[in-house]
Amino acid sequence: MLTHTTDPPRPEERFVADGSDRDTVVVLSAVPFAVYEALLKARRDAPAPRYAYLNGDLEIMSPGRAHERTKKNLARLIEAYGMLRDVPVTGMGSWTLKRRLEKTGVEPDECYFVGRDDGEAPDLAIEVVMSNDALDKLPIYATLGVREVWIWRRGALTVHALQGETYTQVGRSTLLPDLDLTMLTMLAPQTDQHAALQTWMRWLRAGA
Repeated sequence: MLTHTTDPPRPEERFVADGSDRDTVVVLSAVPFAVYEALLKARRDAPAPRYAYLNGDLEIMSPGRAHERTKKNLARLIEAYGMLRDVPVTGMGSWTLKRRLEKTGVEPDECYFVGRDDGEAPDLAIEVVMSNDALDKLPIYATLGVREVWIWRRGALTVHALQGETYTQVGRSTLLPDLDLTMLTMLAPQTDQHAALQTWMRWLRAGA
């Protein structure tokens, strides 16, 4: 069994939200899918920890403040874009997505249907990655059939479009092709969420 952590606290505090700016990530191997499902059930409606599962590898992650702020910034910016540009985006939050037969499961930071409001899997999933120890979730999303995954890592946003059974990194979203990713990337890590949203809305209203 392999375990990786980033600055792990004492075991009894490991997955308690303590206001830290850092994520706590643990990856375990050779974990039965039934154990993953039991952990999901035992957590009930608590926001953390979050789980991802791929063929026996289980990631347990407690997000830090920077993680949560960035993902919420991205969500508010995308939703404002949808409203101002009349593009239907239906937010599904950290929807738990899993398939028992394929032994995969994940909880995106944010996810959306684009141009519709229902389906077995969202069209767009967003992942904020703050730790080098995080599980690669693209194979999970590919199995689930998510059309596009955006990954925020080290101040950069990359877009991955599903082509066949794997993802290809692309320079522009295929779901939201007119969305300015450069401006979105600049605003996503801002600590003043209100100011970032105001800047974004002015930019959109100016027709940028």
